[in-house]
Amino acid sequence: MSLFKRLKELIIALVTIFSGIVLLLAGDNGQLIVVSIICLYLFFNGMRLLIYYLRMARHMVGGKRILISSIITLDLGLITRQMVSMSNTTILIYLLGIFAFTGVTDILRSMEAKRHGGYWKLKFVNGCIFIIISVALMIAGLFVHDTYFLVCGFSISLFYSAVIRIYTAFRKTAIVYIQ
Repeated sequence: MSLFKRLKELIIALVTIFSGIVLLLAGDNGQLIVVSIICLYLFFNGMRLLIYYLRMARHMVGGKRILISSIITLDLGLITRQMVSMSNTTILIYLLGIFAFTGVTDILRSMEAKRHGGYWKLKFVNGCIFIIISVALMIAGLFVHDTYFLVCGFSISLFYSAVIRIYTAFRKTAIVYIQ
C-alpha cells in the first residue's frame, strides 16, 4: 500500500470516528442521520462504480457485472432515501439486512482467500462481527422498541470500521520482488 493510500485510509477512519461521535450525540435526530449516511454512501458508491464502468470497465472482462452492481447500488441509495418516512421497524430490518449481507459477503470472501492462500483471518473475523452486530441489533430493536439502540448499533459499527481501517493502514504489505 502506498503512502497516499495509507493517509487516505487514516483520514477516512478519522472521519468515520467523528461521524460515530456525532451520531451518539445527535439524540432524536440520530435515525435521520443514520438513514442519510447510508443513503449518501450508497448513492456515491453507485456513482463511483458507474463512472468507473464508463471510463474503463466496459472494455474489461466482467465489466457488465460492475455496471449491474453500480445500478443496484444506486437504486438501494434512492430506496434508502425514501425510508425516512417509514417506521422504525422497517429501518431496523433494512439496516440488519445490510449488516448481515456485509457479514456473509466478508465470510465468503475470506473462504475464497483461504483457498487461494491469501489473508483470510481478518476478513473472517470482520464478517463474524458484522453478523453478531446484526443479531444484537435485532434482539435490542425488537424487544426494546427504541431508536436509540439503532443509532448506537450503527455508531458501534462505524467505530469498528474505523479501527479496521486504521489497522489495515498500518499493516505491513507484502512486496513482491521480480528477479
